[in-house]
Amino acid sequence: MTVFVWSSQFELKIKVIDEQHKVLVALINDLEKVIAKKKTAQYSSVFSNLIKYTRYHFITEEALMLASGFPLSDVNAHIKQHKQFIEELDSVCSDESYVSEGDLNVILSFLTNWLTNHICKVDRKLATHIHDENEIFSRWEEKQHAKESGRTQHQLAIEIDYKSLMGYFHEIIRHAEEDIKNVLFCEQQFSPDTHQQTIEKALKKISMVRKAIGRLSLSQ
Repeated sequence: MTVFVWSSQFELKIKVIDEQHKVLVALINDLEKVIAKKKTAQYSSVFSNLIKYTRYHFITEEALMLASGFPLSDVNAHIKQHKQFIEELDSVCSDESYVSEGDLNVILSFLTNWLTNHICKVDRKLATHIHDENEIFSRWEEKQHAKESGRTQHQLAIEIDYKSLMGYFHEIIRHAEEDIKNVLFCEQQFSPDTHQQTIEKALKKISMVRKAIGRLSLSQ
C-alpha cells in the first residue's frame, strides 16, 4: 500500500518545488515499505536519505523565498517550521534502535500529515507570491527544458536545481542593476524621491538575492 499518493492538489506550478516534493513523497513511501516488510536493517538508510533530501529541499525553498522578495516575517516563520521538522527527524534517527514498529507508524503518519499541510498551506502561499509578483521567475521557468531521459526523479531534482536556480538568481540581479542604470543614466527625468526609491529597491533586491545565493550554496 502506498501511504502518500501524489495528486494534482499538491501541485504549486513551480517545477523545481513540485519535483522536489515528489521526491519527498517517494521517500516517505519508501519508509512505509520497509516498515510494512519489517526490514529493520534498512530503517537507518531510509531515514538518512529522507533527512538529507529534506534539508536540501528546505534550503531550496528558503533561497527562493529570499530571492523572490517574500515578506521577511514569513520567510523567518517558514524557516522556523523547517527547523522544527528537521529536529523531529533527527531525534528519531538518533534513537532509532529504541523505536518500535508502532512508533514508526506514528512517525510515518506525522511525516505524511506534516508534508500535506505544509504543501497545501504554507508552500502555496509562497507559490502565489511568486506567480503574482515575479515576472522574471515566470520567464525563467519557461526556458527550463531539462533532459530527463535515463535519469531517476531524484537524480533529476538534484542535478538541475542548483545550476538553474543560480541562473534565475543572477537574472534577478541583472534586472535590478539595469533598473539602477536606467535611473542614473537615462535621459528621462526622475523626481528625487523616485530616483532614491528606485535605487533603494534595486539595492535591497540585490542584497536579498545574494543572501539567497549564499543559502543555496549550503546545499552543495
